[in-house]
Amino acid sequence: MKTVFDASANGQYANEMIHAYLKKANIDNGDSCEKCIERINSVNETEKLWNAVLEEIPPISWYLASSSNNPFVHIRNNANDDYLKVFSTVLQAIDPSIEKVSRIDGTSDSYMIHLKDIDVIIQQGQILKEDLLSSGTRAGIDIADMMSWLLKDLSRFFYCDEKFAYVSSDIEKAFLAVMVESLPENGQIFFTTHNLDILDMQYSKHSFCFLKKNVNDEKMPISCAWASDYLKRNTDSVRSAVENDLFSVSPSVDLVYKLADLEKRVV
Repeated sequence: MKTVFDASANGQYANEMIHAYLKKANIDNGDSCEKCIERINSVNETEKLWNAVLEEIPPISWYLASSSNNPFVHIRNNANDDYLKVFSTVLQAIDPSIEKVSRIDGTSDSYMIHLKDIDVIIQQGQILKEDLLSSGTRAGIDIADMMSWLLKDLSRFFYCDEKFAYVSSDIEKAFLAVMVESLPENGQIFFTTHNLDILDMQYSKHSFCFLKKNVNDEKMPISCAWASDYLKRNTDSVRSAVENDLFSVSPSVDLVYKLADLEKRVV
């Protein structure tokens, strides 16, 4: 995008001052990021007014499922039973004690989770007596909603942030595999986790990014370490690299062990 500033406009930007251009290129199998950037830069496009360029770009939508979200606000009463099927399947996969999930007739956005001994009502996005459900099952409600968006091709970008913290490793790996397989064309998912077993899944090394925190760096307290910047051979193991702290992302446990000394002093 190119912006032209006109001092006669009293320091304001007008629409006719903002020009942009749209470049696109195919991504071939085996292409690196550098090759794609080089191919895009070689494309010659004429600048146009920014609003004309935006009209050439298909609508882009995204889905955010973060750990800070209220996981119960997304539940909706669809005209068909597709969402209910996904909702029920996801919860049953996470919690085998759930027998089924049904919609409450005559109500809006209300469901009943049937367990072996009790029933739990979800009414207009809120769980009644939510303490009867495990943390993993409550997170599963948000996971179910995201899965329905994936399977229905309702978005292109998905962000799943630590939604499987209370779910077993095998279940998390299975869900991630289905999420990746279900991505729409040109879709992308950002998936954060502390589960090292994810590193054993057969994804390209450039798919793995590790976050590093440095409290002494005020300008960039969080930085990224990409596995592909360190591991160049096909035989290199991402998990082995993490376990040997090649990326310098392992947390310090010194203060934890100091607790033992503190206890001895107190005694």
